[in-house]
Formats: sequence, C-alpha cells, structure tokens
Amino acid sequence: IRILAVDDEPADLDVLTGILRPAGFDILRAGGGMEAIGVARAERPDLVICDLVMPDLDGFGVVAALKADPATAAIPIIILTGHDLTAADKGRLNGKVLRIVTKGAEAEAGLRRWLVRADASGTS
Repeated sequence: IRILAVDDEPADLDVLTGILRPAGFDILRAGGGMEAIGVARAERPDLVICDLVMPDLDGFGVVAALKADPATAAIPIIILTGHDLTAADKGRLNGKVLRIVTKGAEAEAGLRRWLVRADASGTS
C-alpha cells in the first residue's frame, strides 16, 4: 500500500514515515497542500494522510480538490490533526474522509494498528 503523507512540519512527516514504513507501507511525502495535490495526481496513492492546518493550502482544500478530481476522487483520506475540530469543521469533512485522527503518540500507534488491520483485511 502506498500512502501519501502530507504535513508542512518535516518532523511530523518523519514520525509518520518512521511508524508506517517499518509496517510495510510505501510512503510518499508532501510538505504542503499544493504539493500533495500534484503528488496524488501523478502517483495515485492508495491512501492520503493529511494534516489539516497548513499555510499554502489547508487540509480542507486538499480534500476538496482531491474529491473534485475524477482521477483522485476515490482515494481514501485520513485527516491527522493536532487541533480540536468544531462541529462546522467536522461537517465540512463528513462523507469525504475515512476518519479524523488527533496527533499524538497514542493516536499514531492506533493509526498504525488500524492501517495494518485494514491492509490485512483488504479493505483499504
């Protein structure tokens, strides 16, 4: 499974790569929203894990762009964020993302377990 990890913080990308690559996932990286859209269109990953708050184009914009493009609309997206989402934020993402995960050590371990289970069951 090829996963596109999107975050403007290189350290957060390193953490995701460090967790997912040893679990057998192929990791593509993008340092911002605009770059993520280009990589997703060119590489067609099996999953996108996207930060929500980024300076050039935020996660909402990435989700909207990927879902609006027939070439990338079917790619599942997980939002990984360190911010508390409002009901309005959740409403903007509802039906467009697979899940929303809050950043942190426990969440990252849970994300890895979930991805390994999804990969084993062939549901991702």
